[in-house]
Order: sequence, then C-alpha cells, then structure tokens
Amino acid sequence: MSGRYMFASQPRAVSRNRKKYRGDEAMVATVPNIMFDRRIARGTTVAKPVQKTQGEGRGGASQRARRKKRGEDNSDAGGETEALVHPRKLPTAAHIHSTLRYVRERVELPISQYLEEQVQPKQVTSEYSQTDKFIEEPRPVPYIPMKTGLDAGTQVETEYVFDYDRDVNPILEVLVGKTIEQSLMEVVQEEQEMALKKKRRTLLDHREKYEEQVAKLESDEAALRLANKKLVDQKREENRREIEVKNKNMATAFAMEYLSGLEDEVFDQLEEQKVFINPVERKIETDFMPWVFDESRKRLSAIRAGNAAVEELVKVSLQMGIEERKKAEGEAPKKEKLWQCTVLGGRLQDW
Repeated sequence: MSGRYMFASQPRAVSRNRKKYRGDEAMVATVPNIMFDRRIARGTTVAKPVQKTQGEGRGGASQRARRKKRGEDNSDAGGETEALVHPRKLPTAAHIHSTLRYVRERVELPISQYLEEQVQPKQVTSEYSQTDKFIEEPRPVPYIPMKTGLDAGTQVETEYVFDYDRDVNPILEVLVGKTIEQSLMEVVQEEQEMALKKKRRTLLDHREKYEEQVAKLESDEAALRLANKKLVDQKREENRREIEVKNKNMATAFAMEYLSGLEDEVFDQLEEQKVFINPVERKIETDFMPWVFDESRKRLSAIRAGNAAVEELVKVSLQMGIEERKKAEGEAPKKEKLWQCTVLGGRLQDW
C-alpha cells in the first residue's frame, strides 16, 4: 500500500448552476451584413486611429451619450433595420487618401544587429568522473485518473442475473432454427442445381443436333457448289478444245494452201545457202582444222619462249662486259699513280 497512489480529496457533486438550455433571448443581436458593422474598418488603416468598442476607455461613454442625444441608441431593432434599408454612403478612395495626415517616420536601425551574425564565445570546461553501474530505476507509479462524476451503486442477486432454463431456450431456438433453415436452403440449392444441370443437358443435346443439321446442310451445299464448279470447268475445257481444234484445222488448211508451191523453191535456196553440205567437208571443218590451229599455236609459243631466253642471255652477257670494262678503266689510273709515287720515292732516297 505504500507504493500505490491514493486519492485523498473527498468526492463532491457536480455543479448544477449552469443551464442546459439557453433561449434566443440570451443570444446577442448581430448585424446581418458585415459591411454595415461599425466595428469593421474600411479603406487604408495606415493613419486611421483605432476605433474603440462600447465600454472601452472614457471615449465609449461619451460616444454613447452623444448617440442618445441624437436618438441613435434605441433598444428596439428599428435602428438596425433603418441601417440595413438605407445604408450610409461609403467614402471613396480619393477621399480616404486626401484625409491622411500621417507621415511615416524614418528611423535608422543598426544593421549589424540584424544582418550580422552575433557570435558569442562559448565557455568550455573539461570534467571527468567515474561512477559505478547505474542503479535500476524504480518502476513508475501506476496512473490512476482523477475521479469524476457521481458515485452510484446497486446490488442484484445471483439467481436474477442468469436463469439457465429461461435464457438458454431462445439461444437453443435460434441455433436449431438456423440449422434447419441452412439445411433446407442446401436441399433447395441441390434441387436447383439438378434442375439446371438437366436443363443444360437438354440445351446441349438440342445444340448438338442443330450443329449436326447445320454441318450436313453445309456439306450438301459444298458438294453442290463443287459439282456445279466441276461442270462449269468441264464445259469451259470442252469449249477451249473445240476452239483450239478449229484453229488448228484452219491453220493447217491455210498452210497447205500457202506452201503447196514453195517446197521446190525452199530446197533450192537451202542448197544455195549450203544447209545440205558434204559430211567429209563438215568433218574437216569441225575436227581437223581446229587440231591444226592448236598445234600451230603450241609451236609458235615454244619459238617465242626460246627467243626470249636467247635475248635474256645476250642482255646479261652484255651487261657483264660493260661492268668489267668500267672496272678495268677505274683501276688503270690507280696503278699509274702508284708507279709515279714509287719512282719519286726512289729519287728522294738517292738524293
């Protein structure tokens, strides 16, 4: 009991002074249109003095007294209705600006105080300590909310709270009723499903028969169309053959009539053009003469190769002779200079 929170104050009843319902007479009369409310300032408020409401300062009483003299402060709603029906004329912007008499005072402000960062030196101290392990914190005191409202109590006997025979009977009726209702619903659902399956089977049988009839009609129509097409093609082929035979007969008759006297002339022209030639001459032209030409080409190519080799040998020998001659001509002056040096050296030695 020492660690628990105990409520010390005595319980007390809730105050009943406040009324639960307040009538319309308690509501303060308000102006429907905010544009005609005297507390709303219009236009610019730069040089306009703040208007005080009723009861503020000494000016409120004097204004109220002046309104009473003029008859403006009426207890009934006649003044408000008159203000709504005949609102006063609002001042124009030019009039408002012309009445301004306020001159803005320019005061120099310290710039450094607002634009420059004020850095204050921080005091730093070094301290250290060594402690033991932290002790476990005590458990927080359980929160018990403050008691509110009125205390009330009652007492009911145990047999009045629950009577098995009386209270279980409705529950049992509901359970049995729900079970029977669910069973009946399942039976009805099964019957409906069986009826739907039977109806579906009947519809499927009718559909299969209908599809078979449609397929049979389509096959008959296709066979009839194929037979018709085959007959048309056969007639067209017969007509084409008749026309072709007719054209051939006409062409044969025209050719026989046109070529009846040209056979002798054609053979004479073919003989003149050497279409009918001697087989021996044909053999010589096709076999013997090409062989002679090939052998001649081979002989000529061999002769050309020999001549080219001879020319190359002659060219090489001439080149070698020219080089030996140049070499001999280059060594002769060297020998003469060597002999002169030898003779001159002997003379110098004798001297």
